[in-house]
Amino acid sequence: MDYNRLLICGGSSFIAQNFFQYMTTLEEKPIIRLFDRTYGGDLCNQEDVDMAWKNFEPDAVINFASFTHIDTSINEPRPFAENNIGLVLNVLEACREHDTRLIQISSSEVYGTNQNLPDVPMDESHPLCPHSPYAWTKLCQDRAVYSWWQTYELNASIVRPFNQYGPYQQLEKMIPKTMTRIMKGDPIPVYGEGLARRDWVFVQDTVRGIWQALHLLPPGDAVNLATGVNYSVNELVDNIKDVMTELGYKDRSATVTVDHVDDRWGHVFNLLGDSSKAKRLLGWEPKHNLHDGLMKTAQWLTTNDWGLVSR
Repeated sequence: MDYNRLLICGGSSFIAQNFFQYMTTLEEKPIIRLFDRTYGGDLCNQEDVDMAWKNFEPDAVINFASFTHIDTSINEPRPFAENNIGLVLNVLEACREHDTRLIQISSSEVYGTNQNLPDVPMDESHPLCPHSPYAWTKLCQDRAVYSWWQTYELNASIVRPFNQYGPYQQLEKMIPKTMTRIMKGDPIPVYGEGLARRDWVFVQDTVRGIWQALHLLPPGDAVNLATGVNYSVNELVDNIKDVMTELGYKDRSATVTVDHVDDRWGHVFNLLGDSSKAKRLLGWEPKHNLHDGLMKTAQWLTTNDWGLVSR
């Protein structure tokens, strides 16, 4: 089915901004409406949600919307729960009322730390064991979508991206924070001993997978978007230093220090994704290795001065 009228909820978010950029490269471009508080609508307000459907009449919705900063969720869990769970209920009910296709953007955080052997990737059947309030709210969204499919046969599917990075990402996230710290010559904070491992997926690969999922992922199903390779935080910092050296920050990359700070409560220690289902159902594979994705991210940061201002 062609989806010609696409509502993007959470339209000002990091992945959504990259998704919108990807839409401009398509030969057949859908009509797009962006919806979140930045664009004058509150997903937690049912009247705003109803008005968005009435005024735009979307064929499909991609819901990126969530509060996402894990540390903030640990310090203030109630606003995270009220926002993330409330908004998905409104989106689900609007999709049910108007028979709208939905892609819910979930997260690898719903899995918690890898319960397989350390080098065995986590597929979609891995136990769902969230470690933080943020991860719990993403699990609530994820399983709510499944419930609405089971109960109401809603045409809704779930995408679980692993650790994201790339242009437009908030500066509190690990990769842009490390890059901007090197640019400024400031110490790089690392939780604990820096041994936690993550599967880093370049966002431009992710948005391509989301577009394919919209058209190919069966209702009620969930799919990982992952590389199948993970790196410790220490290894990641070394890779970022190498990239920043290539871009002319050799002296600062060599002299900037790493500050090991107290570990975060509920830290996930090992994420490693299996995306074989995405390859089988969507024909999706990541096109960027870590070095190439980091280079594109750093080039974007330095070109756009994103890292030199507060956002």
